[in-house]
Amino acid sequence: MSYPTRGQVKQRYQQIADDWPQAATSPFNEQVFQPAFDEAYEVMYSFFLKNQIPRIELMACVDVPPGTTEITPADVGITDFGDYIFLRERILGSNEKYRQMLPVDVLPQRQMETYLRQYNWRNNKFYFVGATAFIDLEIKYDQSATPPTNDNTVICVDSCINFLANYAFGRSGGRKGYKDEASQAMLLAVGSGHTEGKVGGQLLDLIGPLVRSRQKVQIAHRPYQAGWGRFTRWGNGGFFVGPSQQGTTGGGSQNVPIQLSSESSPPGIVGNIDGFNAVFVINIGGVVSVTLYRNGVMQTQGADYTLLGNQITFFPASIPVPTDVLTAEVWITYNPPNPNVATTQS
Repeated sequence: MSYPTRGQVKQRYQQIADDWPQAATSPFNEQVFQPAFDEAYEVMYSFFLKNQIPRIELMACVDVPPGTTEITPADVGITDFGDYIFLRERILGSNEKYRQMLPVDVLPQRQMETYLRQYNWRNNKFYFVGATAFIDLEIKYDQSATPPTNDNTVICVDSCINFLANYAFGRSGGRKGYKDEASQAMLLAVGSGHTEGKVGGQLLDLIGPLVRSRQKVQIAHRPYQAGWGRFTRWGNGGFFVGPSQQGTTGGGSQNVPIQLSSESSPPGIVGNIDGFNAVFVINIGGVVSVTLYRNGVMQTQGADYTLLGNQITFFPASIPVPTDVLTAEVWITYNPPNPNVATTQS
């Protein structure tokens, strides 16, 4: 991994500007660098979001007293909260394995139990029914994209130094009389199609491997549809955007995944979720590749489970428990219709 600090990005920026080492009269000082760096940083994270790549993922822990019904990220000491990934719990002071908690639209009307079990995210708070025991709670979350201002801050994006430095100079160089050099730096950073919203240059080099790793396909725009969902990452139900299902309806491009769930009727992922069963079957044929999620958290093939055809086998530490929901994006073999063969429509 090559994680640069903000100071290293600034030094590379000044080298591009041929203004290194710095002098008291240097035109590319901190006041010029900071706003340009801020924009470069935010552009990088914006493309992460557009291409479904997680931002910097961090973990925070907190001891939750009995009867606690709400917690904010600030209560846990999180000052850079972007969005939650998952919550899990265990009895405080125990050696038991953490239990995945279930996000719900509305908390159930029930008595407090030993564990929290469920949570609802709304109004920038996590809400619980409450537990009767002290709980050791883990919150995994995406770090917000607030640009750092301290030169010692490490930017946890591998090999991002060239993009950040070139984009920052591309935005600020022209104001200092380096118009041609700034244009060249911007071209290196984002390519020639950036004004049309197309990713290219060093930014494409940066996010391309991450996109392919998560989607198992070459980087490409994926069609989307809007709808209402029971389990949304954004908390109290509501409107969400998800991958479209052209592959199952017969229209348009077929290079899109089919969405399957253990909760659908009939279930798209078949198997008893009881904490003991490790084998599940994807209820469709012609499976090419799978991206599997457990309570919205992507599982890693070879570390959490194995895949043989349409059969999923979880490793012992990752076996789903009764409160878990399994979902999957499944790419299947697609045989386009032969235009020379007539079809009959009813």
